[in-house]
Amino acid sequence: MGGLSPIDQLGVDVWDGPDGPGAGWVRDIAEDSRGFIWLATPNGLARFDGRRFRRFTAVDTPGLPHSGIRSLALARDGRLWVGLDHGGIRIMRGGVIEHPPEASAFPADTHAVQMVVDRHDVLWAATPQGLWRLAQGTAKQVRSGDIRSLALRGDVLWVRTRNDGLLRVEGDRISTHPDAPACKGAWVATSEARKPRHLLRRGHLAVGSGGVPVGTDK
Repeated sequence: MGGLSPIDQLGVDVWDGPDGPGAGWVRDIAEDSRGFIWLATPNGLARFDGRRFRRFTAVDTPGLPHSGIRSLALARDGRLWVGLDHGGIRIMRGGVIEHPPEASAFPADTHAVQMVVDRHDVLWAATPQGLWRLAQGTAKQVRSGDIRSLALRGDVLWVRTRNDGLLRVEGDRISTHPDAPACKGAWVATSEARKPRHLLRRGHLAVGSGGVPVGTDK
């Protein structure tokens, strides 16, 4: 054992086939306050309790128009926002799919590639058609353009666009930080995010182009 690195000593469990989440491709992951792991897949929403998966598909889940799930975000009250693959947003509460007013106001033909919930319980949705803000029964497009990724740091929302650089949203103010020539935006991450890709020093911001980090900032 002395020649093994710490990571080589870790066990690896694999869930696939009939005992897995129902799809080999997981698009997004969220963990709720009870420790359940939620997975967004092309074949439905899956919940993992540490031993087994429960699947939610359009076939067996009223209110879910189709099974393809693109993105997930947890509200402060424990509700799960669900971004649909073919457009639209729903909420999962207690195993039941709901369509609240703010989700009804969001375009049914627009899919959210990523969603985050800020400390004021506002849902932000990144879409190929722009940045959307959902709160208090309304949905408002606050920026047009191809939005690729979102990251929160305190009260500041960082927005990675494909063609318009990096946006900083704080309250009603939006400032733009242009990319270097020929760069196309791909993702942004902060140390406050809870995704494996986002393992950064506390307080740092990372910005990527085409999957490659192109800069970090405190």
